[in-house]
Amino acid sequence: MLPAGAEAAGSGAHGLDGGGEPFGDKEGGEAFDWLTTRSLSRLLWAYAEADGVSPMCARTRALLPAMGARLLPQLPTLDDVEIAQMAASLAAVDAPAEQRAQLFAELAREARPRLRRFRPQALSLLARAFASARVHDELLLNAIAEAARGQLGRRFASVDLAQLVWAVATVRADARCACGFPHSDELLHEAHTALAARVAGSPRALDSLGQREAAQLVWAFGAEGLLAEGALTSCLLAAVMTPAAERGGSATRNSLFHLEVRVADGVEGEPISDK
Repeated sequence: MLPAGAEAAGSGAHGLDGGGEPFGDKEGGEAFDWLTTRSLSRLLWAYAEADGVSPMCARTRALLPAMGARLLPQLPTLDDVEIAQMAASLAAVDAPAEQRAQLFAELAREARPRLRRFRPQALSLLARAFASARVHDELLLNAIAEAARGQLGRRFASVDLAQLVWAVATVRADARCACGFPHSDELLHEAHTALAARVAGSPRALDSLGQREAAQLVWAFGAEGLLAEGALTSCLLAAVMTPAAERGGSATRNSLFHLEVRVADGVEGEPISDK
């Protein structure tokens, strides 16, 4: 059975030619011959998104890396958001180490020269995908940092900032990544300044954040010593505690929230999961 959104992703309105058999009845790359590139890309994203709500069976999950491999030769035909969604989808599923390395190497090779033209949504999602997969392509991370620097307050929505901040802090906290995330201090401070300015302008500026995104911001800023008592911290904690659909009124009602972050020497914190 297709997950919610997958049927729409493969409909005629999105480029499906209308023929062929359900891909679940075939094995390997042959299973996807009847899907166009864009339909397959959207189907991969739909499956990964649905898995976050209701876990897939092992057989369906095992198909996703093959779907990604099938898309690799067509990467130049995908736009920035589709490439980022493909990376995020593949980061969310288990794949053999060699296959995962190949998939992400190809994604990085295709994305790097195009990053200056990536929209903020795609740039943040791509950073989150590589951080979540724990694939540390230094050239790609540097290109993402260069494309984002100086733009966070002007072009990035709060949700996009949350994804980028989580990615930067996660790579920085990963002991296996010797290079870290380039310009991480500058990016984290710039994002913090941008979010603080938005909250100062409107107490409900962060209402678009989900609880997970807010919690990831609290972890990332706290780990870097950027949390202190104030309007931004209060709004972030309110967002962690209250589902977006239930938020209302003024953030001042959450002024009793207090967060104290202690970072002990030699102790590494675990990032809040992106799963």
